[in-house]
Amino acid sequence: MNKKTVCSIAAGIVILLCCVLYFRPLSLSANITENNSLIVQIKEFGVRNEVPYIDSRDHDHIAEEQKRKIIELMQGYSYKRTWKTSFSDGTIERIENRAVFLYVYDHEAEVRSIYVSDSGQVSIDNKLYKMKNAEQFNAQVETILRSNYDLHLAEFGSPTISFHQCRFHPEALALPPQFQLGGLWGHKGVEVHHGTLSVAQSF
Repeated sequence: MNKKTVCSIAAGIVILLCCVLYFRPLSLSANITENNSLIVQIKEFGVRNEVPYIDSRDHDHIAEEQKRKIIELMQGYSYKRTWKTSFSDGTIERIENRAVFLYVYDHEAEVRSIYVSDSGQVSIDNKLYKMKNAEQFNAQVETILRSNYDLHLAEFGSPTISFHQCRFHPEALALPPQFQLGGLWGHKGVEVHHGTLSVAQSF
């Protein structure tokens, strides 16, 4: 083989290795440690009586056992870069029915923001990725957190429809910019007041 052919083969191998490294699976659990604290929001999107709605549930007091289970769950899931990742701003293009927002804190400083859509699109620190079985992951997170809610119901009864801001994430009730609702904005039944959404909260 002449020198030009050898150089072409070597360049091809380098490009192939770079692609393998770039698109390799990344562990979801690498974004959190046991020493971090965690806040979770679950938002469901849909249309009820021809009116768009967002049902939001905030979990800003997660028990250590629940956090441990969520971390263990994350160890079984991975995500990958896409061709868009390096150039993206983290905007999720397809939300579908539900999204889970995980805010990771070191003391009171947010160190990671992870948004997982049922569609399989994931936004981590304003970069867009893809994830297999995202809908299953979201359902399992919801199951882990529901156990604490069931205890709350047994003790205090059904919650009233109200909103509050958590101490770590005062803007938590506002829909992050990664989730653009397009035609829902300005639609009757979906209103914005002082940066927060006026919507029904359901469990």
